[in-house]
Amino acid sequence: REYVGEKAASLWELENVRSLGIQGNRWLLEAQGPSPTIVTPKGYVIDAFNAPYLQLRWKRAGEAPGHALPYVEWLREGETEFGADRRFCFAPEKTPLSGECYHSIMAMYRHPKWTGRIERIRICLAPGESEGRFEIDSFFTAYDTRHTINNPIFILASTRYFNWTGDLDF
Repeated sequence: REYVGEKAASLWELENVRSLGIQGNRWLLEAQGPSPTIVTPKGYVIDAFNAPYLQLRWKRAGEAPGHALPYVEWLREGETEFGADRRFCFAPEKTPLSGECYHSIMAMYRHPKWTGRIERIRICLAPGESEGRFEIDSFFTAYDTRHTINNPIFILASTRYFNWTGDLDF
């Protein structure tokens, strides 16, 4: 059960932020200094090709006072320092499915240095800010699973079903 709850949260590294624990199935964090940041646990490696998107479902108390966007940075295999050359900014976006949280979807495949084996990811929740509370609902990799062929396949399948069965009620 190391991938859920308090145990999972305890594996992350915290920079200028402190954990307030898991409440309501979300990880609560409070800024303790400039640019509160969380870093994925050691030992979890992903292949950049198989993770073209990252998604962070999160919430922050209040509005961001500045114009600096949150961002992710990453370490590839063999790298030891995070850097702005491997940085991807993201917006706290709302979608029709968002509910209370932002759904920040990052198209990582667009960054030329999102390659190879990714060993660590650092998430800066509020660049330049020293105050704030945050809630992390989830953070995960994703594929783009939209398929432009779904509607034609449904129509063809419906036609084939009708031709086979002659089911007029269908």
